[in-house]
Amino acid sequence: MAKLFLSYSRKDLSRIAPIIAGLKSAGHTIWVDVDDERAGEQWRKQIVEAIESSERFLLILSDSSITTGNVRRELDIAVDSDIPILPIDLDQINVPPEMKYQLAGIQRIDLSKDFETGLDSLLTLLENKKGAIQESTTVCDQNHHLTNAIPLTFADPIPEVTRQFVIGRWLVEQKIAGIEGGSFIDYLDNGNFSGRQETFMDGRGERLHVSGEWNFTKLAKDQFRMILKFDDGHQWQSTFSVVGHDRIHNMDENYDAVRVPN
Repeated sequence: MAKLFLSYSRKDLSRIAPIIAGLKSAGHTIWVDVDDERAGEQWRKQIVEAIESSERFLLILSDSSITTGNVRRELDIAVDSDIPILPIDLDQINVPPEMKYQLAGIQRIDLSKDFETGLDSLLTLLENKKGAIQESTTVCDQNHHLTNAIPLTFADPIPEVTRQFVIGRWLVEQKIAGIEGGSFIDYLDNGNFSGRQETFMDGRGERLHVSGEWNFTKLAKDQFRMILKFDDGHQWQSTFSVVGHDRIHNMDENYDAVRVPN
């Protein structure tokens, strides 16, 4: 199990949710900033401490992240702290000059062409022991940062569903008519939920906060029904199947939700 820091652009949050879910299922501890308020002395202190205490710095490279000031500052901190860096290509991008020196000679994982294959490669790279990594590619031989990966233990991909399984934060990605966004819902042990719905178009975002009560009914080993009673009076219900420890599928509306850190 490794302590990982994930550096990314906030615009890519819904796209990196499967990466977070895969790493968590593999047994890693992941620090990823999903808060709305990314400012202030306390927030900056937490970022620095999280990077300096991590064992790997995972850098998401995308059209959005390479122009994000926070991502560049986080990379600077990782380099200054001598934290091993693992770049992950979410899009096919040209690394900007201010990042090229820091990333020179470091192996990059490509998720831009085949996401699932790239994610498997990421998990395999982190799983392999020192010797296996050294033998895999010349780039790895030249990059001492990638020679101390820690073996992982993969969990049962299809757990039996319980009420406790649902508790936590779940992300639903949305792509409708050129609008990209997603919904976060935090399901609490006391039966309440709260979260937000987001949409993005042409770089502009809209956020709606939601809250209420949730009810869980187990239908089968891997199926359950959720009923949400919103504070504004309306009610929603749907049936889900369990796809993995951190992924569920809405059988009525045909979409997936993934568990993310809260």
